[in-house]
Amino acid sequence: MADEEHIRHCMLYEFQLGRKASEAAKNICSALGQDAVSARKCQRWFEKFREGNFSLDDKSGRGRVSNFDQEALQALLVQNPQITQQELATTLNCSQKTISNQLRALGKVQKFGKWVPHELTDNNRNQRVTICSSLLSRQNRLPFLEQIVTGDEEWVLYVNLKRRPQWLDKNEAPQPTPKPDLHAKKVMLCVWWNFKGILHYELLPSNQTITSAVYSAQLERLAQALREKEPELINRKGVILHHDNARPHTARITAAKTGLAQW
Repeated sequence: MADEEHIRHCMLYEFQLGRKASEAAKNICSALGQDAVSARKCQRWFEKFREGNFSLDDKSGRGRVSNFDQEALQALLVQNPQITQQELATTLNCSQKTISNQLRALGKVQKFGKWVPHELTDNNRNQRVTICSSLLSRQNRLPFLEQIVTGDEEWVLYVNLKRRPQWLDKNEAPQPTPKPDLHAKKVMLCVWWNFKGILHYELLPSNQTITSAVYSAQLERLAQALREKEPELINRKGVILHHDNARPHTARITAAKTGLAQW
């Protein structure tokens, strides 16, 4: 049987001819003997050649590039965590396969960051810290969190379609899931709650929208619900109404209504 170094030369020759590893193993075994080289061994050396390492010395083991600058790779990742494998390969002058192996060796995985409404500036962060500190200080002096009543509106779909994975046989096709209509049938839910739970809710008729007049009428019904469920808020502590700055919430009619109720 031929020695190992000669077999490596044969594998490199087959690689340079553009043959596949399995084909190369078959050719070498035909010329040098049935058990001269296995297809798996040929694949391992072909991976090494594809990474640009044509050394026939087997001491480095499994075709790894011994002079790869791992510190440079880590520095690039720190500088730009969103850099692609192709950009890393170009910068470090190696193959993408080498980069993939090195990233795996470092325990690196790709993760998407969460979407946020907008990027906060240092001034935004400082303002939020100041507001939170002020609210905590107020809560310590005169507890107010139990007085907060929060209100909001949300569209509720009549049918909520969800696509879920199906347990099937290997060759069985899954049942398709139809996409929901662009203008699906839905209803507007208006709801108010405090730290104990739901205080009052309404479902708007399909032909009605939230206006300042509609919202003011809803606040009257909310006040009635508070008198029944939280009379202490109405009679003693007072209500702190928490809602967003949508136009119906900030209109003059609404402001007059909340001012009259001392909310």
